[in-house]
Amino acid sequence: MAVAYILCIFFGSIGGHRYYMGKTGSAIAMTLITLLTVGFGVLVTGIWSFVDLFLIPGWLKDNQNSVEAAAAQNVLTRRQIRAGQNASETKLSENSEK
Repeated sequence: MAVAYILCIFFGSIGGHRYYMGKTGSAIAMTLITLLTVGFGVLVTGIWSFVDLFLIPGWLKDNQNSVEAAAAQNVLTRRQIRAGQNASETKLSENSEK
């Protein structure tokens, strides 16, 4: 969280915090607004960055939830694979005994 806030404070007008959080499309928009308006866009992106200061905790929570969901799915998938391997080993064992 600290990194996102630091990037927002120091590089917010060019979308540094949004690049870090994986929001590349809006980060590019912030960068282009700042650069193509020869600095006048800093006012717009500065306000945008200020609003983002309040949105960062929600982004981090969403990211954490997606990482947890992916980890849980990974665990379930591995359990299914192991269960399938155990079932096939049991079948092979039964067939070899006959």
